[in-house]
Amino acid sequence: MSCPALFMRKQGVTTQWDNALINFDQKSWFPAGNYVVMKLWRDSFAPNLLAVDGPDHPLNFVATRSADKQTVFLKAVNPTSAAVEAAIRFDGDLIPKAATMQLIAPGGETVKNSLDQPDNIKVVPATATVEGRTVKFTMPPLSAGVVRVTP
Repeated sequence: MSCPALFMRKQGVTTQWDNALINFDQKSWFPAGNYVVMKLWRDSFAPNLLAVDGPDHPLNFVATRSADKQTVFLKAVNPTSAAVEAAIRFDGDLIPKAATMQLIAPGGETVKNSLDQPDNIKVVPATATVEGRTVKFTMPPLSAGVVRVTP
């Protein structure tokens, strides 16, 4: 479970570090990068944690399954400065037939959203493929993504 230190901040009031999830002025708002990632994780929630066997680096990785057992969510973070090719083999009763991916890849550590540029950090569609029991996808440098796998 996570909780932000600062939920909302009115822009123009302070020159302090930009650390709120939601930033706004009297006309508009923009999501901070941490909001974008937290929303993607929440939109891809599934209650059943699955065992994952494999290297624990360079990706940070977790797999969950929906209550109806019809969808598996593969959530990955690439904290490195190099792209990572992932190949996830499914063992067990779910045989993957289709996979879709949503990705957040801002392209650098200093990229952020603002009132003038609210979409510098956003979720975009990406490619995930199924080959037999294996799902393959690429995590660009400094990215977070969710692959939705269905039978």
